[in-house]
Amino acid sequence: MVKERNEIEERYKWDIKSMFSSIEEAEREAEELKEEASKLEEYEGKVTSSAKNLAAVLELKFDISRRMMHLSRFASMLKDQDTRNQDAQRLVANMNALSTDISNKTGFIRPEIAEAGKQKIEQFIEEEESLERFEHYFEDLFRMEEHILDADKESMLAGLGDVLDSPHETYSTFTNADLTFPKVEKPSGEEVELTTSNFTKFQQNPDRDFRKETYEKMYDTFGNYRNTITTTLQKNIRKNVRMAEIRGFDSARESAMKPDNIPGEVYDNLVETVRDNLDLLHRHAELKKKVLGLEELTPYDLYMPVTETESPEISFEEAKDHVLEALQPLGKDYVEKVREALGDERWVDVYENKGKRSGAYSGGSYDSRPFTLMNYQNDMSSMYTLIHELGHSMHSHHTNSSQPYHYSDYTIFQAEVASTTNEALLTRHLLDTVEDEEFRKHVLSHALENFRSTLFRQTMFSEFEHWLHRELEKGDAITPDKADQKYGELKSRYYSNLELDDRIKKEWMRIPHFYYNYYVYQYATGISAGNTLAEKIVDEGPEDYLNFLRTGSSEYSIESLRKAGADMSSPEPIEKALGKYEEYLERAERLNS
Repeated sequence: MVKERNEIEERYKWDIKSMFSSIEEAEREAEELKEEASKLEEYEGKVTSSAKNLAAVLELKFDISRRMMHLSRFASMLKDQDTRNQDAQRLVANMNALSTDISNKTGFIRPEIAEAGKQKIEQFIEEEESLERFEHYFEDLFRMEEHILDADKESMLAGLGDVLDSPHETYSTFTNADLTFPKVEKPSGEEVELTTSNFTKFQQNPDRDFRKETYEKMYDTFGNYRNTITTTLQKNIRKNVRMAEIRGFDSARESAMKPDNIPGEVYDNLVETVRDNLDLLHRHAELKKKVLGLEELTPYDLYMPVTETESPEISFEEAKDHVLEALQPLGKDYVEKVREALGDERWVDVYENKGKRSGAYSGGSYDSRPFTLMNYQNDMSSMYTLIHELGHSMHSHHTNSSQPYHYSDYTIFQAEVASTTNEALLTRHLLDTVEDEEFRKHVLSHALENFRSTLFRQTMFSEFEHWLHRELEKGDAITPDKADQKYGELKSRYYSNLELDDRIKKEWMRIPHFYYNYYVYQYATGISAGNTLAEKIVDEGPEDYLNFLRTGSSEYSIESLRKAGADMSSPEPIEKALGKYEEYLERAERLNS
């Protein structure tokens, strides 16, 4: 039975009161922040009138942003621990409104700096020593200078944030709140409602007839709304294309990657290298077919592990021990901080409770602990999720401890490396130390599924996403039939040895990441870099990697990863990750021979 939150021991709940003791205290801070933000108005038109003025406005801007972040994260975390809490819902809405208002008020700053020109800003840095700490900020701003609009237009676009996000909001509301699926009878006889949340879990059920039923009902239901979903996705893609045009980018892909200074060849190398190694994915499918004893493998068999037993039960306390041992190669200080995080500092909100948001994430702000939300289920997947999210949280800890606030926000391109490096270290540790053969089968199965779903699947998603944008950039409309056809072609290429039907062509309709604008490829590059760096850590020590964690946004992602040992502008890290996938595949084949 899922407990109420007050029934869970305090030691298993994050210490959110260390941020604000109450909603009332947070609301008082919000009122003070509104007053502070109003001071920005006196700088409009005067940002670069002097070096001292520029220093003052940047200090004010980042101080307001820092406090706003702390408020927003507290509000969202308070809501996530019990989504039924209407006071928390109200606080989130108020913080979103305040954040939009502050974005409007700061919209003039970057355009005024860009208009002043690089030479003038360099002169100001010589005059005002306090501006030296913003040198990379200025470098990045002038790198993007041609894409910065004038102050009025920037403020206008900032104020349109909620409107521009409406296709995603509409899709999210429709699929999470309004879209209903049929009820299904579980093999135990219990009747439950099929949802987008429990679908993947149901696809891992040993009963094949049950898997087939849930698969068919899921995609038949989505198919009933194919016109609505195509429209929302097309509007979202059109927004990306139009915003790229407004800012003078050559394409929507460039507009998504250039702000983080990620070259286009990173994307192309990923797709080409994965495509050249699809035979490994096909071998994985053949292994599943053998373990499951099937003549043909279908889409509703794809989520099944290459084991014949259910996951071993792993308590949270056992998972902590495995995590702490696995992270030893990262050094004493890293491990001790994780031990504190899992103990007295209470970074982790461990167990599911009624009303709690599903899934897991790393949260917190620059001025708080880097908290972690979990819904721990006493299985291997939960243990991997724990070490994954702790990777994010420790990344935040190292960055926040080493960088000023304005360089503390690392990119998604970097973030997915920290989490997958931890996972790779856990797999290595478990395979080296656990002797139980069934347990090792589950470790290998989990690792293989991680490569399949992250490296291969997300690359396939990336191909589809790029096709969507290119169609609209060419002036062609996206219809449900065209989307189904293209997705079906990709699925047939990636899973050529599966028995595919027309339903799988509709899978794109249930993927929310297509609303995130060239986001998914970073999962695949992340797991590639993470596995490359895990090997380097074990072989050469952790210092280069720890320096990477400390970097934040004080230098560009591609450069910080190159220094750590993963040059993502080349195919090499992807090839190394594929090599690790093949190694684990061979080990799993031997164990199941």
